[in-house]
Amino acid sequence: MTRDSLHKIVAHHILCVVLAGLTFVCLHTAAQADMTPIPVPKTTIDVGKRIENSDLVLKDFYVPDNAAKQYVLEQIQVEGHVAKRPLLSGKPIALAFLKDFGLVTQGVPTKVILKLKGLTITTMLIPLESGSAGQVIDARNPESGKTIQAMVSADGNLNIGEP
Repeated sequence: MTRDSLHKIVAHHILCVVLAGLTFVCLHTAAQADMTPIPVPKTTIDVGKRIENSDLVLKDFYVPDNAAKQYVLEQIQVEGHVAKRPLLSGKPIALAFLKDFGLVTQGVPTKVILKLKGLTITTMLIPLESGSAGQVIDARNPESGKTIQAMVSADGNLNIGEP
């Protein structure tokens, strides 16, 4: 290999590195212009934990249009939700990793109100699943062992019969 050909190869490599650096700077600057602050966990949030605003911080990310509907973009989207999967510290939160915080929790004895023709009876049932307001869930009567359906009310009780 001659000295001239070696200089040409080195010059070519230097030009490639410079061009690659300029491309990186251009792409990095363009991406910075489109950065959006989105809420992310301060620390990893475990499965089943109710997410509070204090668990989140804002971090800048580039969010493509096709991904915007799949991720949490505002804190209000996570209020009152529970993590279905571990939410990693500093990483965007996928909406699929969240579920509503149930007013009624599976396995926790819950007050049930039965209303029929002006008669009101109150007792306790054991929900067989967690539920949110307006949701109909199965619950078991601990005395008889029978399973019945009841609607979760906004106050966290179960309702059976007339509204």
